[in-house]
Amino acid sequence: MSNESLSPTVEVREVHHFYPAGPEPGFAMLLELIPGLFLQTFGIGVIYAGSLLTGISLMLAYWLLAAINFMLCFVAIGFVTWPLTWIGFMIFCPIIASHAAKKRQQQAMAGRVTTYPATANR
Repeated sequence: MSNESLSPTVEVREVHHFYPAGPEPGFAMLLELIPGLFLQTFGIGVIYAGSLLTGISLMLAYWLLAAINFMLCFVAIGFVTWPLTWIGFMIFCPIIASHAAKKRQQQAMAGRVTTYPATANR
């Protein structure tokens, strides 16, 4: 017998699986900017990113502040505070949506760790 026939052979196979990476941060930002620009509705991108409670909270918070600013328009200060509120939401909501989508992507990728069978270590 030769030494080559006594050495164990290990067969290694590569298996490629496709897993969606989760929500796209750029698309989450667009879902914040477009409805916010045309419909004054914020939080849709955050909901898309998987943070339902945060998205609904942002949506309701903006509508509440818009109602308060509408009332303040009768004393003229609302004409200043409403655009400032809108600009603040237009800046911070896409950032929040992007971070939520990135966090969800990291969670999706962390749950799919490649392991090899125990027979490969023999």
